[in-house]
Amino acid sequence: MQILQARQFSGERDDYIHAFVAYFDVSFTKCHKLMGFSTGPRSRATHWKQTVLYLEDVLTICEGETIIGSMTVAPNKKNPRDVDIMVKYSLSGRRCVVSRVQFYKMR
Repeated sequence: MQILQARQFSGERDDYIHAFVAYFDVSFTKCHKLMGFSTGPRSRATHWKQTVLYLEDVLTICEGETIIGSMTVAPNKKNPRDVDIMVKYSLSGRRCVVSRVQFYKMR
């Protein structure tokens, strides 16, 4: 199974970006009572954690600039308990121009 999420993020201030943080929300919709939870940073804590994806380069973003990117997640072909993650992102700003693909393995 592969999941592809395309997103845009806009800088709220001039700052540096060292990593992306990934989390998930889940809803159980076929139950008698709607249930679910989020692992997001603004949600109540669970035993699930967020995943930090450190970037190879430190990005400099200015207020109003936009990072465009996508993330693909798939089970590892050799070990289905591992997860292969591919992150594509690009930023064309005043102080930083970058377009990169990075690969991660989650164990």
